[in-house]
Amino acid sequence: MAKGVLNIAKRCLLLLSIGAGLAYAQIDADGPSGISEAERQKWQAILAQPIDANALNTTRTNLYRQKDLAAFKLGDAVAREAILREWSQFDEEGRWSLRGFLSGTEKREEAYVIGKNLIQAVKWPPSAARIRLHVAADYLDDSNIKETARLLAEVENIVRYELPRMPNRPETQYWIARTELEFLTLKHATRCVPANGKRASKAPSWPCKKAAT
Repeated sequence: MAKGVLNIAKRCLLLLSIGAGLAYAQIDADGPSGISEAERQKWQAILAQPIDANALNTTRTNLYRQKDLAAFKLGDAVAREAILREWSQFDEEGRWSLRGFLSGTEKREEAYVIGKNLIQAVKWPPSAARIRLHVAADYLDDSNIKETARLLAEVENIVRYELPRMPNRPETQYWIARTELEFLTLKHATRCVPANGKRASKAPSWPCKKAAT
C-alpha cells in the first residue's frame, strides 16, 4: 500500500513539473522578444546557413531545428514557413512543426490535412495520442465539438489500454505522464464550451480558466 501511494505521489510531482514546463513553453511561444543586435546577427547567420541535401537526416534535422528557432527569434514568419516545408519533406518532426505553425495562420485547413495524415502514420502510443490532442485542440478552437469529442475518445482509449502496456523506463514514463496531462487539460477545456457549441471568442482554448456550469 505504501509503495502504491509513493508511486502516485511521484506521478503527481512529475505531472506538476511538466505543467510548469508547459507554462514556460507557452510564454516563450508567445513571440520573439526584443533582442540585441549581436543576437540578431547570430540568428541571421544561422538562417543563412545552407543545408547539404546529401547530409544524414539526423544532421539535416538538427540544422532545420536551429533554422526554425532562428526564424522564430527574428519574427520572420515567411522564412519559418519555408523552412518547415523543406523540413517536412523528409522528417516526421518537421511535419509536426509545420502542422503546428500553419494551425495558427489562415492556412489552418492545410494544418488539418497534415494532422490527419500524421494520425494515420504515427503509431507510438504517446505520439499517437498527442497528435490527436493537437488536432482536437484546433477543432475545439473552431467550435467543432463533434470532431473534438471523436478524437478525445480515441485518445482516451490509448490512455486506458495502450499506455499501461508500455515498458517501465524513465523516458517512457515521462511521455506517458505528459500525454495524460495534455489529455486531462484538453478534456477540461471542453467543459468551457457553452451548450450552443460556440466559443465567446477566439482566445486560446487550452486550458480554460473556468468550466462552464
